[in-house]
Amino acid sequence: MTEMPSHKARSRRTGQEVRSRLAAAARDVFAERGYMGASTREIARQAEVTEVLLFRHFGSKAGLFEHAVLDPFEHFVDEWGSHWSRRGLRGESLEELARDYIELLYDFFDHNRQLMTTLLAAKAHHPPTASRLDELLQRLENTVREGSAQYGFPGGDPAITVRLTFGLVMSAVLHTDVLFPTGAPTRDELIDELTRYMWQGVSHSDGKGK
Repeated sequence: MTEMPSHKARSRRTGQEVRSRLAAAARDVFAERGYMGASTREIARQAEVTEVLLFRHFGSKAGLFEHAVLDPFEHFVDEWGSHWSRRGLRGESLEELARDYIELLYDFFDHNRQLMTTLLAAKAHHPPTASRLDELLQRLENTVREGSAQYGFPGGDPAITVRLTFGLVMSAVLHTDVLFPTGAPTRDELIDELTRYMWQGVSHSDGKGK
């Protein structure tokens, strides 16, 4: 009788609640044990749902991994898209928008350090993740392409700009101790420098003027 309330509470969970619990538990377990070390049984136990429900909602461990690791990045892409769509209301210049983008991306990596490290380590075991990551990066490319056209910048390659910026910011956050073994710059110093890199890449500026 003591277990019946718990059983009833679980039975009232919606499908979205079950997915959310599994994704949250998966992020913890994948971050702690890596892709190969994590088990669906442990994830289901931590989420307090059955393993059957895990497979019903995500199909496989690989499917759950993709959602757990890449959903936060998709949220970042959505957040940036919303930010970009409101740019005219705030009257920001493209240079100011570039800094906003770098700040949002920097904070995303900073808040999801272990998760992104897990993603990089799991690439060999879960290559399909790369396909969805590529789709999300393409959405960011479209924003850069749109901005370059609206602000009249020379045609460049948004794919290169976006992907190099993504890599630079990720490395600056995840590998700070390797890049700066004797003392890292502050967050604002790193963001300032990364913004200059992106700004010059988008505008094809040599840094000597507009």
